[in-house]
Amino acid sequence: MTTASLITSTSTLPQTTTTTTISTLSSTSTTTTTTTQQS
Repeated sequence: MTTASLITSTSTLPQTTTTTTISTLSSTSTTTTTTTQQS
């Protein structure tokens, strides 16, 4: 359900906002992976 909500919100928001969100998620994922490797 969460994914569906995100998709709906993304469709409503401008493409610029969508790109920013994706970039933020990618950065977060990279940080999490790096932290896991250090541990």
